[in-house]
Amino acid sequence: MAKFRYRMQNILSVKEKLETQAKNEFSIAAAAVMEEEEKLDKLIARREEYRDLLRRLQQGELDFKGIKEATARKIIAKFGEDTCRIIESEPERLAEIKGISAKKAREIGAQFEEKRDLREAMIFLQKYGISTTYAVKIYKYYGYKMYDIIRENPYKLAEDISGIGFKLADEIATKVGINVDSDFRIRAGIMYVLTLAAGAGNIYLPKKVLKNKVAELLLTDISTLDVQLENLQVERKVVIKEVECEEDANKKEIIIYNASLYY
Repeated sequence: MAKFRYRMQNILSVKEKLETQAKNEFSIAAAAVMEEEEKLDKLIARREEYRDLLRRLQQGELDFKGIKEATARKIIAKFGEDTCRIIESEPERLAEIKGISAKKAREIGAQFEEKRDLREAMIFLQKYGISTTYAVKIYKYYGYKMYDIIRENPYKLAEDISGIGFKLADEIATKVGINVDSDFRIRAGIMYVLTLAAGAGNIYLPKKVLKNKVAELLLTDISTLDVQLENLQVERKVVIKEVECEEDANKKEIIIYNASLYY
């Protein structure tokens, strides 16, 4: 009987090891499939992008210095559907066309590369509901840094980009997956409430009022508000003052200014 139990334990142990191994192999295989699917999606997207660019090049809609309509027709006549790939990957081959020097071919390739970066940025930003107008502004202001900013702290857009306010930044943050009680969101909420107050003619808010309004806006735990106020003060974005209470001169109260309205 003891031998039987020992054998059963061995069998169960082997079974467990095989199941674990199978699960690990499945996870690895699934990850590999997802990676290949992502590569395929990118290739399909690039093919569609090339087709769109080729159409726009044929119609003279692309603003490339050195490529006039007649020159564009010559390029397309020579390279056909491979035109965009040639411009992107082998721009020096454009010099095979009469009227395009080696220098001009390199310049065209550089322009295409620059515009491709902008196109990719716009495609990325449009996933988060950002319009073309704002996408161009964001890309021009941040360049490649915009990817990290969008993923890590989209509320920075409200600070730096004219026309983008807290509401839009908050929508982007939700889509990105930023926690509703993140420090970035609480800081942005504080600044937004102070901006709204200024618009209503109040250059400061009592701390209690500010706290209530921020809680009402964010609908989440704001227990770190005091810490964020201190951080904002260190960064000279807010000014914190202790003054006599308006309702009772024998008492003190804390009031908060947006620093831009204080200095």
